[in-house]
Amino acid sequence: MLEAIIAFALGGLLLALAVTPPMTAVALGIAGAAIGVLGGVVFGIMYHVHLHRALRGELPARWWWNPTAHHPRLRPEQFRAMRPWFLGGVASFLACVLGFVFVASALLKTGG
Repeated sequence: MLEAIIAFALGGLLLALAVTPPMTAVALGIAGAAIGVLGGVVFGIMYHVHLHRALRGELPARWWWNPTAHHPRLRPEQFRAMRPWFLGGVASFLACVLGFVFVASALLKTGG
């Protein structure tokens, strides 16, 4: 089921890229990337703050280099409180990637 959803999403993305005029694709791409970067900063900070508060005293030095390695140490209620920030960061990253894909498609269409 997940594979079918991913396939339809990629098909929809390719269709959207094919029918979107280049300048519109650039505008959408820049907006998507900007929203993704700004959202990523906010979600990233809040995710790290929540994880640090939940595991205060249990985190090693430089824990922020691989914070997901510490998820198994969280109690279920701690993980549920932190998860929206984590997923928001994932969504922000995807918005950045999609923004860059739209800009790249516009460049390829115009030969630029």
